Formats: sequence, structure tokens, C-alpha cells
Amino acid sequence: MTETAETPSGPGDAQAPPVAPIEPAGEQAPQPLAPQLPLQVPFFNQSAAYISFTANIDDNSCRQLLNHVVQMMNEGRSPIYLMMSTLGGYISSGFALYNSLRALPTQLISFNMGNIDSIGNVVFLAADERHASPNTTFMFHGAGWEFQGAVIRRQVQETLSSLVSDEERIMAVYRERTGLTAQQIDEFFSTTKSVLEAGEALAAGIVQSVAPLTVPPGARIAVVT
Repeated sequence: MTETAETPSGPGDAQAPPVAPIEPAGEQAPQPLAPQLPLQVPFFNQSAAYISFTANIDDNSCRQLLNHVVQMMNEGRSPIYLMMSTLGGYISSGFALYNSLRALPTQLISFNMGNIDSIGNVVFLAADERHASPNTTFMFHGAGWEFQGAVIRRQVQETLSSLVSDEERIMAVYRERTGLTAQQIDEFFSTTKSVLEAGEALAAGIVQSVAPLTVPPGARIAVVT
């Protein structure tokens, strides 16, 4: 019978673990790529809503528009597209609407669908995102006043003071909300009127794009005329 001698074990006899190969300096082992998921693009945003506004700016039309916006907000609609074409109207009504729209916690997108004139520009600028359809225009001019019947000097002075104040706050909105230069803004109020085409409005920072708007079938739409 053959005997096999056992090799005594001890601290000095333990075998060293295998050593991993050393990667060359500056090189890393390739990492497996994460799976790429397809980009999901919905056909259209089903929660969006649209308001067509083709009225003059006055207390009644502004009230209707604001009511529609609030109702759509309460329905959970967002964003709200404001499709505008207006010849302007009353400065006081326009500023009341502008400040109200700016105060509401909703995403408002304004779209020039034809002509944005006079105080309509201030309302249009209430939206942070703004666009214009091709072949649309923006018309700017100074504040005006229509006198009825005879007036005295004090009335003329009060009216002039009011007109200057209105022009100053309109210019403040243009400075804050567009890329118009101070010279361009001054010219709007020193000439009879100034008209910008859609491409010029894009260059002036009034809109972010010039493109047609397509309202999807079945969309929530309100109309103010």
C-alpha cells in the first residue's frame, strides 16, 4: 500500500489568489450599452384647448376671453392656444386683460391668425410663447382720443396727460416682452403707424416662429367674436 505524504499547511504555504490582468493606462474596458427606447411622440396633446378671438378689445370681449381661459383651466386643459386677430380697441380693457392673463397659472400660447393691431399687441404679448401664421401682420401706433362736442383747455390737458401715460406703459410692455430696440419703439409712437410683417416680427422677438397652426380634430375650442 502506497502512502501519500501530506504537505503541512501554514501561513507561509498559502497559495496567492490569481491576479487580474492589468489594463493599459488610459484605457477602460468597454461598458455594455443601455437599451435605447423609441421616442414617443403623441399625435396631439389631448389636454390642449383653443380660443379663437376675432373681436375688438373692449370690456365685453375681454370678459368673455377671460371666462373661457378660467373655465378651461378648471377643466385641467393645458396649454391654451389663443388664436388672435383684432383691430385693437380700448387701452384700459387691454391692460386689464393683459395683467389678468399674466397672473393666471396656465401655459398660454398666442398665435397671430391675421392682424394684431394697436392694443391687441399688448394682449398678444401676455403669452410667453408666441407664433404667427404666414402672411400676418402686427400694427403699432400711438395712443389716440376722440373728442365729442366742445372741450375746454383743462380737458385737453388732462387728455394729453392720459395719452402720455398710456403710451409709456405700452412702451414698457414692448421693452420687457420683445426684442424691439428703443429706437424702433420710439418710432412706433412718433409716426402715424408702423406695420411689421410676420418675418419682421420674428426678427424683433415678438414671435418665436412663423408657421401655420393646425387644430386637431376633436379639440376643445371656444370662440369670441
